[in-house]
Amino acid sequence: MRLATIQKLGGFALIAGAILFATYSVLFLSLFPAGEIHKDFSRIVLSPPWIGVAAIAFAGVVLMVFGFAAVYSRLHQGAGALGLVGFVFIEVAYLLQACKVTWEIFLYPIIAGNPSSATLLRDGILRDHPLVHAFKAGASATIFLGIHGPAVRILAQGFSTKLSGLSWPFSWFARDGLAKAGHLPPQDKLARASPNSRIDIYMSLSYSDRR
Repeated sequence: MRLATIQKLGGFALIAGAILFATYSVLFLSLFPAGEIHKDFSRIVLSPPWIGVAAIAFAGVVLMVFGFAAVYSRLHQGAGALGLVGFVFIEVAYLLQACKVTWEIFLYPIIAGNPSSATLLRDGILRDHPLVHAFKAGASATIFLGIHGPAVRILAQGFSTKLSGLSWPFSWFARDGLAKAGHLPPQDKLARASPNSRIDIYMSLSYSDRR
């Protein structure tokens, strides 16, 4: 397969991954109310939609990992050292997210379904363990560092947010939806962002941890 084809597939993978993340967020908020999660997380994990919703997030993460790699292969010559470091961090970040979602699909249901271990989820023992906090902090840090690397570098190069062909409707949908939500176009956001305030870019692109 030609490199150009892989790069084009990577672009579609990023679009598809973003759509899956949006679908995951909508389903998670509608199917798993925040009050129920804090009340008894083990019951949420055992509910029928849990594995399917988590699988959507997993598919989104896998697509994003491939998409970022394909896009970087096209932009690496102009990305410089900052772009390379950022790319490595963002790939590590999404691999860590893939690990996390794997727990949710294959381990959490087993833990929640066993009376002797369900307390780990029900009482927040697993969530509050120092090692879990360390994992979440590491994942958040890698996303932050990754976004400040390639994302800001690519925005600074003045890339076009308009796509063509079959991808154009998704480009229009994303731009229109973000505009209605009050988000500035990427170039305007970069122009107005100071080095300290660029955390807003990170917050808008990272995969939020809801548990």
